[in-house]
Amino acid sequence: MRCALLIALSACGRLEFDEQPTIDAAIDAPVSTEILGPGTWTPIPAAPLPPTVWTRGAWTGTDFVVFGGATDASYVATNQGARWNPTTGQWTALPTMNAPAVRHSAPLVVAGDRVLTYGGAERLNPVESGGLYDPTTNTWTPIPPGPVGVRIYSELHVVDSRLLVWGGLQTDIIHYQSGFLYDPIAGAWSAMSTVGAPSPRSWSSSVWTGAKLIVWGGCSGVMPSCPNMFGDGAIYDLASDTWLPMSMTNAPSPREAHSAVWTGTEMIVFGGATTSLDGTPVNTGAIYSLATDTWRPISTTNGPAARADHAAVWLGTKMLVWGSVTGFSDGYLYDPALDQWSKISSANAPGSRQRFAYATDGRRLFIYGGSYASATGAMWSPEE
Repeated sequence: MRCALLIALSACGRLEFDEQPTIDAAIDAPVSTEILGPGTWTPIPAAPLPPTVWTRGAWTGTDFVVFGGATDASYVATNQGARWNPTTGQWTALPTMNAPAVRHSAPLVVAGDRVLTYGGAERLNPVESGGLYDPTTNTWTPIPPGPVGVRIYSELHVVDSRLLVWGGLQTDIIHYQSGFLYDPIAGAWSAMSTVGAPSPRSWSSSVWTGAKLIVWGGCSGVMPSCPNMFGDGAIYDLASDTWLPMSMTNAPSPREAHSAVWTGTEMIVFGGATTSLDGTPVNTGAIYSLATDTWRPISTTNGPAARADHAAVWLGTKMLVWGSVTGFSDGYLYDPALDQWSKISSANAPGSRQRFAYATDGRRLFIYGGSYASATGAMWSPEE
């Protein structure tokens, strides 16, 4: 996730942003002043959950929350979840009453300390509907199905008090170009404009800047290969409900299963696969400036090996990349101000795993799941 957005629940119960960063003015990339170093890993004990792959995670401000996932290679899904408190080191199981139906690959997003999820799939069948989890009351509130339809591999964000869902997959060949906004107070869905939107796709990346949604890359075609790769994107302006074009000059090569993080002024794209689902991974990337509509490549010197579907988070001055679907269990820090990579510690790091849950509190990285044999994880912390 990036530049931390301060989100709170207003007196009337509406989800609101306390502050919105201004990003339309030309701002230079931040100068790195903090040395994070190799850092240290602390094991996260087994959760009170079945081991899962294709699970997702989020940080509430106090807890690392994980939900859903596939419990075996046939993609049998669960609707169980739990939250881990790094201060106490304890897991607390989420209730299943009113929780979303069983699903895997359902993104989690946070507003205040509330966790929202929508979409995903049971086995190979995308689902609709979702839920809002309140850790204070330890309860779920259902998000009803709407015009969104069944979809998996979509982009999910909390924007201007609403849940935004864009793109994704309906069937094994039909990909979406549409997006919708859900108002949890009114309980109503509204459609986003599709004029100028990226072409139908899944496995894209996106960042929310505080005022705009940037969508880039992805793939289309028959799943699971998803052979048609995209190296383009577009910018959605929430205030005007319009899509704006993005420059393709010096943009990364077409890919899917890549990562994107928002630094507060720029989007960093890294890694991904360039042929079919997870095929031919790369270790290249580029930085997109929203203010100038320009791309610049990032160095690969001393950086990660080629990888796809990895963890990537923004830690204030550097991007942290860890793991991959192909089994890497190493991590690296990237400094955009210096265009330099450095390797983090591997001592006590999580073992090789796939489709794992991850989240950040803006300083630490939490990893969980990604194995049918273990419901454990680990927390990476910077140098004290």
